[in-house]
Amino acid sequence: MSIEVVDRESLERNPEIIFGVGVLVISPEGKVLLVQENSSNSSLNKKPGQWSIPGGHRTIFEDRTIEPSEVAARRELREEAGATVKRLNYVATYRYGNYIGDLYIARANNFQGPQSTSEISEVAWFSVSDIGDLQLRPFVKEIIQTHYPESIR
Repeated sequence: MSIEVVDRESLERNPEIIFGVGVLVISPEGKVLLVQENSSNSSLNKKPGQWSIPGGHRTIFEDRTIEPSEVAARRELREEAGATVKRLNYVATYRYGNYIGDLYIARANNFQGPQSTSEISEVAWFSVSDIGDLQLRPFVKEIIQTHYPESIR
């Protein structure tokens, strides 16, 4: 299964669709922040031990409204990686099976390390040249190769 860019304005609410976010965080030294998964989800092809960019589901509230994408991105980044950023730059909306996620790119502002979570076992910075040796979630390598800033390659 590969990821595809979708037009987020044309998406209709569908109970089978899972809305989420992901954040490609770059350090001042040009390293990428990755989190190591501690749980699995077969519908998202997620397995323990895989590395991914910080991200996750957008909250669906009781009134059926969906958490704003940027709010969810900041929340997931804080929860999974203990990181904050000043500015999130929207990149694209991707579809991976029934998962539709907004992708952001950001420069690290503050990194305190992860909070205690059952979802994430480790958080670390990697140079782009080192990620080829990692067990990555299927779409992560493609996202990094496509969206890692040319100016710091």
